[in-house]
Amino acid sequence: MVLDLSNFDEVDTPQRVLIDWDFAAHGIWRILSAEALSAPEPRGSWGPRKVAAVDHPRPWSDLLSSGLLDALQEWNDTGETLLGPRGSPLRVGPELDTFWALAAELAKRTQKELGPGYEVLYQTPQGAWRWVLPPAARALR
Repeated sequence: MVLDLSNFDEVDTPQRVLIDWDFAAHGIWRILSAEALSAPEPRGSWGPRKVAAVDHPRPWSDLLSSGLLDALQEWNDTGETLLGPRGSPLRVGPELDTFWALAAELAKRTQKELGPGYEVLYQTPQGAWRWVLPPAARALR
């Protein structure tokens, strides 16, 4: 079977999301498209904006369940503990393997909740990004 990807660029490009930890983060990141990266900068000031004292919705709460958001936050916090300045990948052994395995599981859950309009990637222990469902597999659906 030959997969014809000659008009793949004409298909609506899905939004991409990365499951990865960072300090004081949520464990999930939006990956900007080439179009978004090359768009002109918006007009206005880039300084801190004055925000009214109101509660802001939790990031991603309009797209993901609170259970998944809690799991992503807990996973991100674990990443800070294991891989942050006080942690060491050389000291943690199996805990680190469990941490990276959970990244793959959380990415699969995220893909399921976001649906086909999104491509979800996650970071592997080697630092590479891996798709939950690669684009070629998506093209076959």
